[in-house]
Amino acid sequence: MPDKPEKKKPSIIERIKKARYQLLIYLAATIVIFIMLLLTISPVKYDLSVGMVPPVTIAASKDIVDEVTTQARREEAARQVIPIYTYQENITENVLYNLDQVFSQLRAVRQYGDTLPDVDKNRVFTSDELSYAKTILTTVSLSNYQLTTLLRTPSDSLDALYTSMRSATENTMNGHVAQGDESDAVRTILYIIGYGVDRDLLQNIGLPVLNYCIQPNMVIDQEATSEAQEAARQSVEPVIYKQGQNIIVKSEGVITLSQIEVLHSLGLLNDQSDDPLMWLGSAILSLAVLISTFILTSRLEIRDNFTVTKTLLTCIILVVSFALCIIGRMINSYCIPSLLCVMLATALVSPTTGCLCNTAIAVLVTVMAAGSSEAYTEQCVYLMICTLLTGSLLAAVLHHFRSSRLTGLVAGILAAVFEMVLFLAIGLLTTNDITAVIDHGLWRAAGTIASALLFTGIQPLLELVFNLPTPYKLLLLSNPSQPLLNRLMLEAPGTYHHSIIVSNLAEASARAINANSLLCRVAGYYHDIGKLKRPLYFKENQMGDDHPLDLLDPLTAATIVTSHVSDGVALAREARLPKAVIQMIQEHHGDTPVQFFYAKAVKEANGKPVNIDDFRYHGAPPRTREGAILMLCDTIEAAVRTLHSPTPEEIELFIVKLVRGKIEDGQLSLSPLTLLDLDKICIACTTVLKGAFHERIEYPDAPKREIRVPTAVQQESRNDEEFITNITQSVPDTEVKLEEIALPQITVDPLTVIDPDSADEVEIPPVKTVPPQEGKDESGNEQA
Repeated sequence: MPDKPEKKKPSIIERIKKARYQLLIYLAATIVIFIMLLLTISPVKYDLSVGMVPPVTIAASKDIVDEVTTQARREEAARQVIPIYTYQENITENVLYNLDQVFSQLRAVRQYGDTLPDVDKNRVFTSDELSYAKTILTTVSLSNYQLTTLLRTPSDSLDALYTSMRSATENTMNGHVAQGDESDAVRTILYIIGYGVDRDLLQNIGLPVLNYCIQPNMVIDQEATSEAQEAARQSVEPVIYKQGQNIIVKSEGVITLSQIEVLHSLGLLNDQSDDPLMWLGSAILSLAVLISTFILTSRLEIRDNFTVTKTLLTCIILVVSFALCIIGRMINSYCIPSLLCVMLATALVSPTTGCLCNTAIAVLVTVMAAGSSEAYTEQCVYLMICTLLTGSLLAAVLHHFRSSRLTGLVAGILAAVFEMVLFLAIGLLTTNDITAVIDHGLWRAAGTIASALLFTGIQPLLELVFNLPTPYKLLLLSNPSQPLLNRLMLEAPGTYHHSIIVSNLAEASARAINANSLLCRVAGYYHDIGKLKRPLYFKENQMGDDHPLDLLDPLTAATIVTSHVSDGVALAREARLPKAVIQMIQEHHGDTPVQFFYAKAVKEANGKPVNIDDFRYHGAPPRTREGAILMLCDTIEAAVRTLHSPTPEEIELFIVKLVRGKIEDGQLSLSPLTLLDLDKICIACTTVLKGAFHERIEYPDAPKREIRVPTAVQQESRNDEEFITNITQSVPDTEVKLEEIALPQITVDPLTVIDPDSADEVEIPPVKTVPPQEGKDESGNEQA
């Protein structure tokens, strides 16, 4: 065969365009889940103020910092920091120099006083005298009362004050005076010299002079001190209300400013809108959960052709399950049917989709619990672990044991027991309150059983709405009493027998490669129901050697044969068979040519070109593993019929040859079957057909003997000798003539086709089976 051109890999834009409907469905589901999540985690708001007695107990819905209390503690820590000082050189010398300058001016004032008449301790100085004395003092400022004391002080007393003050000041400055401690240094000097100095002189002259002269020689390093204070602030841990911790308790104390600020930060007060960060977080989480689920399902379910219908069903399952979880949370935080999602997705879509949906719902219910003002982190851990582990277990159980409606209920009960064990195990690790753990575990078990009950009720509804090929639906369709199968058995018994064998081959092949064996079996039953339109045109339903198709030109005959596919699709749609079965009916011949009539047309063309495409089926190559299995098994069963007493080795080689032919014709190019899968299918079909062609022992002819009449008949007919005689005499000499058998007359629908040469419509007359005339054999019909 010529090499097929390599297919160009689709770009990202082309992929998005192809999956646009699925993306729109997931976007709609994201919006719905976002709204539900937002309504669930939005807190209840209260009308509270500072000084009120708390009317309710309010716990923190998430970890929140008490900013007011934290800031107060940090400022207190900063105040406790001891300032960092730096020693300043020459400060002592400056202080003594200033002291000398001040006393020099004081002596000048004192000398001015000596020039005034009648100066004694009782003299009253005029304002002009005091004003002039003030002009002499340029370093220190003294009041009139202090100047009066100075003018009245004898010179020797002032000199004694200077001497003692200078000595005490020098000693004090040598012992370091810190910034801010200048008043302490002044008091120390006054205390030292106070014993030998007049009290009025000390207070009125000594104190202002010291206040002017004393300077700190240990100055605060502002930069280093600020750094130390900031470090002290940062060392204070923030005051945090943990999720679930009570902020205010009903009827206890009064509400403080710090509590109001915490409630305001949580968005729990009526005078504020919802927290925009909560909106943003919910939106991002919903989008992340749904988009990741979409990407993973579309990639992991590529074998099962994840269609728009499956996408819509998956989103409905997620939305409905989450909505029911919200309702269950109103009863108890643990009593939520979170496992309903994995059960529905596994049963209605696939185990892979079930596990992915279970992960998505586990994240959503955990966030829902974390956003509740009554929830604790402990609950989040319980819900996440139990949903993930138990959901995975349920997916495996429902995938392997799915033949009955009760499977879901039994699986739910087992899951409830398993979750009780999980709760106990987690409780032993996290708490000593086993009673509370058991109580929570019972609530969780109730939620799991509720999931099973809801699954039992919702699954049939979704099966009906989406017409899904679920195991239960397929088991119902495999019942021979189904109308189409019953018609096939009565009107086309050869086709019915062929379908039974094909279904057995397909089921064995599907089991070998871990495909959907039940779907393959049911599709095998129904793949040829299109032959019900014209059953006598097909070989397996004929009894003679003359066939109606021999009287027609090859193209018309091929058209009749290939039309059974479209007829089968029409009948399947009318009977509302699942879409997966209809697709397999449409694809079970792919676009293979009818080789018998094509070869006949080439022979009759006498060298003229014949287009092989005119003799092809109008289907498409199978796109699923199950569809490819059905095509191979249909071909194998029909072809192996032509072998006469084949050996097992001949059967195996013949099957391999048939499969290779399908590969070379490109019929398996779109299917996800691997070469290893094809090898397993060949082995499975060989094993089944070996049993069909096994050798049988030859039984000897039975000796002639008189027909035995049952005892009951003898007793009832004891007095009817004529009845017994008729029975014993008529049996050995019975001769049945075909002319005397009233055969049912079957009319086959006519078919109108287009003659490619004349472009005229050619009507094929209906075929009837009529009683043969004497001396003539019953006519048969041809099949390709």
